[in-house]
Amino acid sequence: MEADRTFDRPTLSLAMIVKNESKHLDQCLRLARPWVDEIVVIDTGSTDGTQEIARRYADVFEEIPWPGSFAEARNYSFDRAHGDYILVLDGDEWIESEDQWRLLVVTTWTLGAACIQLRIRNLLPAGQLIQADTLLQERVFKNDPALRYEGRVHNQIMGAVARYCADTGLQVYNLPVEVTHVGYMLSREESTAKYTCRLELLEAEIREAATPLDRAYYEFQLVSVLMTIGERRRAVDLVNRIDHALLNEINRFYCHMIGAQVNRDAGDYGLALAHADRMLAVNAEEPMAYFITGYLLLESGRVQDGLRFIKEAYNKNEDGKLSARFTIARGPYMSYVAQVCEGAGRWERARFFLEQWLAAEPESADARRRLARAEAMLAAHAA
Repeated sequence: MEADRTFDRPTLSLAMIVKNESKHLDQCLRLARPWVDEIVVIDTGSTDGTQEIARRYADVFEEIPWPGSFAEARNYSFDRAHGDYILVLDGDEWIESEDQWRLLVVTTWTLGAACIQLRIRNLLPAGQLIQADTLLQERVFKNDPALRYEGRVHNQIMGAVARYCADTGLQVYNLPVEVTHVGYMLSREESTAKYTCRLELLEAEIREAATPLDRAYYEFQLVSVLMTIGERRRAVDLVNRIDHALLNEINRFYCHMIGAQVNRDAGDYGLALAHADRMLAVNAEEPMAYFITGYLLLESGRVQDGLRFIKEAYNKNEDGKLSARFTIARGPYMSYVAQVCEGAGRWERARFFLEQWLAAEPESADARRRLARAEAMLAAHAA
């Protein structure tokens, strides 16, 4: 059922800024068109035909020069929106489910919220241990000039939302509506091309940070970009000197997660394990925290402790009651755990995890080969 426009109720505008999003923009706009009252698309310099796709769906379409600030571009799109509420999506995002669209629209009509948070599911390239990263973000806003973004890059609006809530008495809500984001499902070359341009903007934000809190936030974002584009040597120095206590819980966990990995790559297992301990202190229910701690312990020679953490990661990952931020890809995960068991000579357990891997990836020749080896080892021991 499309959005009902037959009675007096708040209207919803989708406001977007785009550049070279021809690969996914049609899907985003096609799924949104039946549910929103207006689509506003601001193009900041596409060269891949994005404009033609946008024109097919948009009620308001403009091309502007890149202003050098994501907040400025985002706020420009807000200024062109006429709805009572504004929904923010990027060109590589979409909401798939009609039921979730219906929930979003009806909730926007009825709650009278200042802001609504949605679940952003960041899909990651195939073959990686982490399949997706899911977190809440502010994506629906009352259309009011007081609600505008700040920051050249990784623009933020929660400061404005907090002030607005204090002034108006309105609230922030969150909904179980999932936004699929595929912008991280890129090759190393594509990631480097897409995100390298953000380095200069982030470095400027760090130099000009008004408070230690702002500085820590942008240093964390710079570390994240350096990881994304594969510059781990630059990331390791920065991640160790950030004032992590100034980060919110979500960013602090992720920053320590990065710190554990880049210090491990640099061969400093002491610092890597220190970051792992702090990661667990932030969130002791996240399976990835146990997995990372486990392989650090194994690689640093603490085999029994490592196996215990790897086992706990498996148990938490299999516990359907938990809602983990990081979705672990079953195939790569089972492959690694099986490798640990193989190295420890625990062939019965290795066979179990290899069978789980093969069930997740039936076409994997490597899984079949290693499973045959495990069965051969078990048969030899039985003989």
